[in-house]
Amino acid sequence: MVIIADQKRELRKYMQSKRQNMSSRFRHEESTALIDMVSGSNFFRSAKNILVFWPLLDEPDLRPLYTSFALEKRFYLPTVVGKSLEIRFFEGVDKMVKGNHFGILESAGELLEDLSLIDMVLVPGVAFDMSGGRLGRGGGYYDKIIPQLSGATLFGTGFSFQLVDNVPREHFDALVDHLFIPGMKNID
Repeated sequence: MVIIADQKRELRKYMQSKRQNMSSRFRHEESTALIDMVSGSNFFRSAKNILVFWPLLDEPDLRPLYTSFALEKRFYLPTVVGKSLEIRFFEGVDKMVKGNHFGILESAGELLEDLSLIDMVLVPGVAFDMSGGRLGRGGGYYDKIIPQLSGATLFGTGFSFQLVDNVPREHFDALVDHLFIPGMKNID
């Protein structure tokens, strides 16, 4: 009998090797394509409060999007606190602090208490499928916060190789509404 947890572990392992073999040129080209997809979408144009992510070295780098549109939109970043996420306003790179988890920078900005204000979320992941399945890194951080973002439209955001036929899912795995994956048709 194949257990879903084993399937997830195998898919994470497979995707880790794909991410490790990714060239910096590929990462840059696909990140640029993602920025164009996101910024060209009607969802982005109409969104005012957007939850984004600060990338790990093997994730799409969307930071130019945040700085380019900082005067028009309010961007928020997740901050790891224990086993959950807090959402903080992105006040610029100079207001970031090194987080305790994953070694990435986190926002030291104002805490967002009313999560209903978020209307768009760019969700990172290890793998995605066309039915909204998303495989994360295994900590459950996004699975816990996504139900609290009921007014937001969720976009799985990743590289072209991260789109798979089927992401193994369990009842607690949160789904995304749409995908931003290079090579896919824009959803507007």
